[in-house]
Amino acid sequence: MRRSSESIGGDVEAEDRPLRVLFLNTRDSLGADVAVHLSLARAFDRARIRIWVATSTYEAPGESTRAVLESIPDLTVLPLDLGRPLTGQRGPARVLALLRNLRGVANIVHLAWICRREHIDVIHVTERPRDVFFGILLVRLSGSAFLVHAHTSYYPHDGSSIDDWPLRHADAVIGVSRFTANTFVRDAGLPAGRVFAVPNAVDGGFYRSDVPATARCAMRNRLGVPANIPLIGCVARLSRWKDQATLLEALVAVRRELPDARVVLAGHTTDLAPDGLGDYQDYLVRRIAVLGLGNAVIFAGFVPRKEMPSFYAALDVLAHPSVEEPFGLCLVEAMASARPVVAVGTGGVPEIIRDGVDGLLVPREQPEVLAAALVRVLRDRTLAERLASSGCTRVRTAFSPEGQATEVLAVYRRVVAARAHRNSATQASTARRTGDMAESPAAGGATGEERPCL
Repeated sequence: MRRSSESIGGDVEAEDRPLRVLFLNTRDSLGADVAVHLSLARAFDRARIRIWVATSTYEAPGESTRAVLESIPDLTVLPLDLGRPLTGQRGPARVLALLRNLRGVANIVHLAWICRREHIDVIHVTERPRDVFFGILLVRLSGSAFLVHAHTSYYPHDGSSIDDWPLRHADAVIGVSRFTANTFVRDAGLPAGRVFAVPNAVDGGFYRSDVPATARCAMRNRLGVPANIPLIGCVARLSRWKDQATLLEALVAVRRELPDARVVLAGHTTDLAPDGLGDYQDYLVRRIAVLGLGNAVIFAGFVPRKEMPSFYAALDVLAHPSVEEPFGLCLVEAMASARPVVAVGTGGVPEIIRDGVDGLLVPREQPEVLAAALVRVLRDRTLAERLASSGCTRVRTAFSPEGQATEVLAVYRRVVAARAHRNSATQASTARRTGDMAESPAAGGATGEERPCL
């Protein structure tokens, strides 16, 4: 597994022709993985790389990915029907989604023609099953290189031979942290030379530490939280592995020390309840009742990106209880916003936060320990300000969009050079075999001796 552009090599970087890259997005919503690709599209130097994005015309309610894409200068957007998600679909709805996916396959054939016409060098997709499946089909039809950007780690029990096959044929896999990248080498068995670690980035011009006090107060009013009430935020999909349930248990202990403290959960439900009764938000609501938290927990739902700077500004601390976070985009967003962070120190999180320097790290699924760390930050203003300041500095120096774009471009260059080398070797081998056949007596070629006529 490789980490930086220095390890990728300088010879391919000398190429002076701008690379041509197509992002393939089949997702119906603007999630964190799509947001990372939007960040790359904004940050790439157009003198060195040209970008096309094929995106789904079907979008779930919420912020439109297509609208955001079309707001980025010098970007060619190709809206196509790329099918429907199958997750959660049953009966006739699932049949209809499958039919839509067949139409998506037909559009991939059309997209392959565009890729050949535009001489696309690299097809860039996420590790989501439909992205990977359509991506490998597009690569086989277009002849472009294939890059999978993994925003989640590889878990053997979650995969199947269908999912694994495209991964094994990828020219490169980029993990959003060293932790994530290593799982594709260790658990998926991919060659280390084809797996790279490039951390996510945050736009320091968008997530800022100087959000006006009026915006902070307006967000608190919207959430129904007075200005002097300690407010703990959690930004994540509502799901078991994000583990908001542990944060609720921690809140009980926090309120023993700070009785007015509240938690706001930003994110929509993407998981079923562990007890099988409804979705994960339904489960959390029941836990709130059992724990006696009453009105101490606010469900903010999906918060549009344009409102996130004000949302972070409204918090006193960000809590991230996820049991094994591949990276944690909300962490760098909160740190760039100069908010102190308390997070579970597993997965890729320790690559972002130095414990006691840029934030506080705690063990997973231990609500009392999480509560103690949150109380420390909420009570000790000096500590909170020190963590926030150090975290903000670290993000702006180590997780910039420009740095991320430079490293990803280096991976592109390496992938394209490797594919060109393989193609040249294949052509040379074919030419040698053709020449051998032409000179072989069995082929009737010249041998220096006349063959008798039969």
